Amino acid sequence: GAYWQWHRTQATPAPAAASAAPASLADIAREANAVLPQPHADGFVIRSVRVDGRRLVTDIASPDIDLAKIDMARLPQIRNQEQQDLVAASCGDPAVLALMHDGVTVVRRFLDMQDKLIFEIEVTSKFCGRELL
Repeated sequence: GAYWQWHRTQATPAPAAASAAPASLADIAREANAVLPQPHADGFVIRSVRVDGRRLVTDIASPDIDLAKIDMARLPQIRNQEQQDLVAASCGDPAVLALMHDGVTVVRRFLDMQDKLIFEIEVTSKFCGRELL
């Protein structure tokens, strides 16, 4: 079997703003970090949310996956699934959607046990309102 079996064990919503007032990037990051770390899928953990310019970046890491041992042939399928999940979560959160309409990019970075980047996905407002086939 493949070393890295990727199957969603839990859907993870995007961080939600607690107030009705328009949330800032810093507000969303702060509120998300208050409840982190949280499980993501297959042993991955949502470790932190941070602001990087006009990007809201979520770092998702695995304590036991080594980039060198990943079946690279499966990465496109895994990345596509994660991209679809990120689109649904980001476009479905009114606070995040409002920020994306203001030019913010929502990013998820998947890291291995040594903090090496496995892959990164990003969503902008142009992804919202489209049917994903």
